[in-house]
Formats: sequence, structure tokens, C-alpha cells
Amino acid sequence: YNFYNLNPSDQSYNFSYDTGWTSTGRSYRFEERQPSGDVTGEFGWISQPGGVVRMTIYTADRQGYRVKHITRNLEREKEKEVLIIGPIPPFLTKSHLAANPGAVISHGKGREQIEREGGAGVADDQVPDGVGDDHVP
Repeated sequence: YNFYNLNPSDQSYNFSYDTGWTSTGRSYRFEERQPSGDVTGEFGWISQPGGVVRMTIYTADRQGYRVKHITRNLEREKEKEVLIIGPIPPFLTKSHLAANPGAVISHGKGREQIEREGGAGVADDQVPDGVGDDHVP
């Protein structure tokens, strides 16, 4: 996408573009000129989704031209295994076991426990009343 706006009375403007994803990456630019003549903007390039981004942020005004270059690696975080500690509501037990084969869910107070392993699940009517110390090791 792109846009351009010009105010002919004071010569202020702003514009931008974004190429979208192409085979060589993605680039963009935004620039704005104030009625005072000061110009600020930013442009950049991204190699691929989750890849390297290079940005340049600039200002041109009475103090001169100043830039800030930024390069970052935007690696996507790998999915992390989630440990749930605390009660799993009875209505979520089946779906939790289906999504986490091999999980162990313990129900009961003190040493009294009912354990189910694998994707077999625990029916809602098998969950004891007063569940308070559920955990998934």
C-alpha cells in the first residue's frame, strides 16, 4: 500500500509505502515534513518473516541530518512446553489429556489419587468432588 498527502499552503506532507512480501523480502518507508521544514522518517527492509530487519530512522532539521540504524534478528520463538500447576477444571480434563499425551493428572486430597496417563482422558463423572491439589508433572 502507499499514500501521499500534501498541504499546498505550507508545503507540509507525509507519505508512505509498503511493498508487501516479495521473493526478496519486504521494504517500507514513511516520511513527514512539518510546516517548519523539519523532516522525520523511517525506512527499512525485512529479509523474510521472522528474519533480519534493518531500519533507518532519520531527522533533518535546523540541527542537521541525524540517523539511527537498527538491525535485529526477529527469529520466532520456538514453542515452549507449558507446565500447568494448579487445579485443572473437570470440564478441561479430557481436552488437556488429548492435547498432551503422556500427561498425568492427579485428583484428590492428601494421598488419595486417581491417575490417568496417555490420551485416554478422565470422564467428568470420574473427577472427585473437592478437587484442590491437581497438577501436571
